Amino acid sequence: MAGTAGGYNIDNYLIPIDNTLRLYNVAGSNMNVLGVAPDAIGKIEVDGVTLTTNAQGAITLNLANANTWTATQTFSVNGTAAIFQITSPKGDIVQFYNNSGTVVGYINNVGNISFNFAFFNGSISTNGSLNVNATTTTLAGTTAGSIVYSMPFQGSSYKKFIAYANGYENDTTTAQSITFPVAFSSVAGITYNSTGLTLTNSLTALTISAPNSTTTYTGMIIVEGF
Repeated sequence: MAGTAGGYNIDNYLIPIDNTLRLYNVAGSNMNVLGVAPDAIGKIEVDGVTLTTNAQGAITLNLANANTWTATQTFSVNGTAAIFQITSPKGDIVQFYNNSGTVVGYINNVGNISFNFAFFNGSISTNGSLNVNATTTTLAGTTAGSIVYSMPFQGSSYKKFIAYANGYENDTTTAQSITFPVAFSSVAGITYNSTGLTLTNSLTALTISAPNSTTTYTGMIIVEGF
C-alpha cells in the first residue's frame, strides 16, 4: 500500500480518502495493518470506529470504555488472533485463538482469566480455585495468643488450608474450632503440624483440642485434600 497525492494505492488501484484510512474486517478473516505512517494519515478507522495513533503510528485501544466497540473486532498478532469483544450482553472481553481457530484462553467481564496453557512473568492473583493473596483470618486463643489462617487453594481437585499458631494458649477445658473457608468435598487430612497441639478435622472444620494448661503453642498447620 503506497500513499499518493490523491489517496492510497493498493495493487495499482487508487482509493481517494479524506485524511482517513478506513479498514473493514471481513467476517471470518484476520486483519493486518502494515506500514501506516502517522504523518500521512490523520486517523485510522476500523468498522466505523476511529482509533488513536501515537507519534510512532501505534494504535491505542481503549478497552476500559464499554462503548468503544459496538461489534466484535479481530486483530492478528504473529498468526494468532485475539478477539476484543465489548458488546451487549457482555461475555468474554478478550478471547485468544490458536492458528486452527480453537479458543485457548479468555478474559471475561467479571475479571476471570483462563488459559489452556500459558506462561506468566510476574505475580498472579485469582479468586476461587487459586488465590495466593487470600485474606487471612485470626482466631484468638481462649487465654492468649492466636491462630492466623487462610485457604489459598480452593479447587475442586485440590484444596489447601494453612494456619500459623502464634503463642496460642487455651487454659480451659473447651476446645476451639476453625471452619474452613471452603469445605472439602471428600477427603481432607492434616499433613503438617509443628505446633504440638492435638488437632482433628472434618470436611468442614479443624478442631483444636483444649490443652487445659498454661503452655503456649507456636507453629504451622496444613490441611490438604479434595
